[in-house]
This record gives sequence, C-alpha cells and structure tokens, in this order.
Amino acid sequence: MMNVKDKNDPLYFPYEWDQDGVCEHLDKNTYRCKIYYKRPLICNVDRIAKYLNLDKGKFYELNISACNKMMDEDGVPLHFRIK
Repeated sequence: MMNVKDKNDPLYFPYEWDQDGVCEHLDKNTYRCKIYYKRPLICNVDRIAKYLNLDKGKFYELNISACNKMMDEDGVPLHFRIK
C-alpha cells in the first residue's frame, strides 16, 4: 500500500506501519482501530467506495481479488483465502 504523504490528497495516510505492515493505530490485543472515529478516508469503507464512485459490493469484490492475488504471490495457504 502506498503511503500518501500529501496532506491535500484525499487518500492521505499520515500514519506508519510496523515491519509486518500493521498500522501503528491497530491495537494488537483487540484488533481494533485506536482512532476509529478519526480514521482517514482510506480506512473508511463507506467513504472510500463513494470517493471512488463504486458501490460497496464492487469495492469489496475488488479488494478480495487483490488480497487473494497477493496471498497467491506470497504462497499463503489456501485456507486463508477470502471468499
């Protein structure tokens, strides 16, 4: 995922990821976002789908396809695939 640093870009993501690609605001004990109500556009499914002019179902479909492709490329076991 590209980390957009231009504050004027609607896809601006001002946070960092750790070595595993996990956002610094994900609580690793609860797996909940610590800034959920202040999260950026890119982290809000309803808002980002609308921004991209996609219905939420299509947005999910595209994301599932991309996730599964990345898992295939990285050799992740099949039982982790998203259906």
